[in-house]
Amino acid sequence: MSNCESTALDTANRLYSSASRLCRRLRAARTVGGLSMAKLAVLGLLRREGVTTATALAGYLGVQPQSLTRLLAGSEGEGLIKCRQDPADKRRSLIEITSAGSRLLADEARERESCLAATMTRVLTPTEEELVRLAAGLIDRIAGAIEPFRAGPTKTEAK
Repeated sequence: MSNCESTALDTANRLYSSASRLCRRLRAARTVGGLSMAKLAVLGLLRREGVTTATALAGYLGVQPQSLTRLLAGSEGEGLIKCRQDPADKRRSLIEITSAGSRLLADEARERESCLAATMTRVLTPTEEELVRLAAGLIDRIAGAIEPFRAGPTKTEAK
């Protein structure tokens, strides 16, 4: 391994560790009684992906569709999501976020961002805040360039 590769690996390790710690700390600082992390994940995916199925949601989250049944029923009962029959395939349900779910998701995001902004203002200098802003842009570029993990060849590649 070259020195450049070693430095990149060390930097990647530090970035991953720091980002994970930041996420854990922000989750721990959440208001008691707020949305569960699972509901936040589902609502966030629905907002980003639009209308989808339970199977697709489970795939995004890396869980079995059966694991989502209670969560989806509860979220629908709270008015956060709406489920309707797929007109093209009557066996499937289409799931979408409601305006109430979108508002609640936005409120949660504002709370996290306010906590983070207040902490940054308290502990960083203006120059350090600007460096974090620049680093966030670079991290977004890196995130956009990461290829999805594939465990093995697809069916068409295996032929």
